[in-house]
Amino acid sequence: MLRKTFLLLAAICSVGASQATVNADIVIAENVVTGPGSGLAVFTGNSRGQSFTATQSGRLTTIELQVWRSINGTPTDDLNVSLTTLNSSGTPDLSNVLATRTLSAAEIPTTSFSTALVPVDFSSSMVELMANTDYAILLTSLTGTLPDWYLWTSGAGTAYSDGIGFSGNTSFVADTTFDSGFRVNGTAVVPEPASALLMLSGVCGVGLLRRRSRNR
Repeated sequence: MLRKTFLLLAAICSVGASQATVNADIVIAENVVTGPGSGLAVFTGNSRGQSFTATQSGRLTTIELQVWRSINGTPTDDLNVSLTTLNSSGTPDLSNVLATRTLSAAEIPTTSFSTALVPVDFSSSMVELMANTDYAILLTSLTGTLPDWYLWTSGAGTAYSDGIGFSGNTSFVADTTFDSGFRVNGTAVVPEPASALLMLSGVCGVGLLRRRSRNR
């Protein structure tokens, strides 16, 4: 009888622990510019990149960007947002693009300067980011030059310790002077409090059953 009770209790704890989980929203990496800064231009032939190190593991949901466009500009093309790994040189690896999404000009604020975060939905990409791994956000566009370019907010003099900026087109060079504003969001599977309580109750119950068995 005691053995059957022990097995039943263990089974209940196992089922409860496997089912009682939730997807928690997490910030995987961020460098949000809050003070005065500048805008790094993105237009045909001139792309911008920003690397980051994932602070925790999770499934990518959104990338928020501090991007804007000139009051006098009329962009002629969308803004493409890509997530890549880094190559052996530490620059964006164009041969390993994990996901790409597009922002239309209408989704990007028109202003003289902006620190507002513009969300880009990556939830359907199913990209799993790993903690302590380096990635890069890459912005490209075929829009014309000044004043039709897009601008990525940068805080000069406020270095981002977990990544660096890049400029280029088909290849990139590090730009250690400017880091661009962004936030990478994701979800992580975590146990519900009820699940943890159930597991604790099960452990205590199993311990009591073993104790009773030894005392007989």
